[in-house]
Amino acid sequence: MTRLLLISIIALIVSITFAIFLFAVLRRYFRKKAFSRLDKSRERYGPLVDSVIEDPATRSIEELRAEDGSPDWTAVEEALLKAMEKARAQRYEKIYGLFEALGYVDGYIERLKNGKDWERAVAAERLGAIRCGRAVPHLIEALKDSFRDVHNMAVYALGLIGDDSALPAIVESFKHGIDDFEDVSLRIVKSALLSFGERSIKVLRPELKNPRWRVRAAVVDVLGELKDLAVVEDLMLALKDPEPDIRAKAAKGLGTLAHPAAVKDISALVDDPYWVVRLHSVRALGLIGAPESVDVIKQKLLDSNWQVRRAAAEALGRMEEDALPVLADVLMNNHDRYAREQVVEELERIGMVKRLIGRLVEKRDEVREDAEQTLCALIINGALSPIINAMESEGPEIRRRIIEVLKRAGGERAVDIVRDALEKDPDPAVKQEAATALEALQPR
Repeated sequence: MTRLLLISIIALIVSITFAIFLFAVLRRYFRKKAFSRLDKSRERYGPLVDSVIEDPATRSIEELRAEDGSPDWTAVEEALLKAMEKARAQRYEKIYGLFEALGYVDGYIERLKNGKDWERAVAAERLGAIRCGRAVPHLIEALKDSFRDVHNMAVYALGLIGDDSALPAIVESFKHGIDDFEDVSLRIVKSALLSFGERSIKVLRPELKNPRWRVRAAVVDVLGELKDLAVVEDLMLALKDPEPDIRAKAAKGLGTLAHPAAVKDISALVDDPYWVVRLHSVRALGLIGAPESVDVIKQKLLDSNWQVRRAAAEALGRMEEDALPVLADVLMNNHDRYAREQVVEELERIGMVKRLIGRLVEKRDEVREDAEQTLCALIINGALSPIINAMESEGPEIRRRIIEVLKRAGGERAVDIVRDALEKDPDPAVKQEAATALEALQPR
């Protein structure tokens, strides 16, 4: 009895295994057959679609009609979508007209309303891709869909279509997504709002007074990315919001706009109790680049937060010539090692060291002296790589001037560079300068 039961179990397992194997083989066979037919349809209808678009007088639209869901239907759809992607403005209406005449638009709307989850999502995406204006009410209704992908694709499509009537619904979706990240992609909704440009301001502006700070913060973030001067006053008001995240985002947005009128208000935030506000305020001042903010930014080189200190150095580096005297002063007179290191790193990053080296042969005495002093301070603080590179690539006169600066700076590394020049430099005048400098640098 036990043996019979065991045989039965083995037979059942073998049968199930064989059935699975047979199903996989048949599925692969039919899929291959379907793909093969689709490829043939693509080969036929791709050129035909192009011909109908280019010369409708000689090719009839009737040649493109196919049964909904068939390989021919899919091939025509793919060809039309491809043509739509590449179409210029004057050809858009012609291609869109084919989507309407061949029944694709009606099919998409029907699937959006009554299809399965994935069918509704694809339908929404297609309606957006072809910029279907008459689908806007249906897409707005789809924003209430419980399936996440449908909702997100509907938002995406509305952003592509750009019908202002959808803006209030998109903003509501945006607010909903702030509370429920699982149901709504804030990135997609934000992108949709940005696609409307200045037209989205009118529906976003009232939300700056929303009692929920997360909503205000998200709105300020979007307004800042619009890069439209119409939002400057809104962002300046947001600088005074009690929530630090909002103040930080407002400063960031104003920095992106680089509006000089905001300098005074942003400068007031560089001493904010929250480091993230100080960080974005300093960055914003650097982006605006107003000379009067140099001293304000300089103070933040000694901030208690290292990220703010680095941002201050980067901001001053961005301002380059306007900030160079301040940066040089930090190198020569500041006792904070970290502040000096940040300045050295930033001057090297923006290529200022190379420019200073070039000024060593400047005819104006004051320009040359400033360059020598700053380079001397850089060498003392360890910025030797650009000096070594210049000794290998610059002309004899600059190499000789660099040796003068190295003699002025002193230190073991300076001695090594000068000694190397004495041994290897091909120019006699540079060798002579190196010999003189080396004698002065040797300990007595």
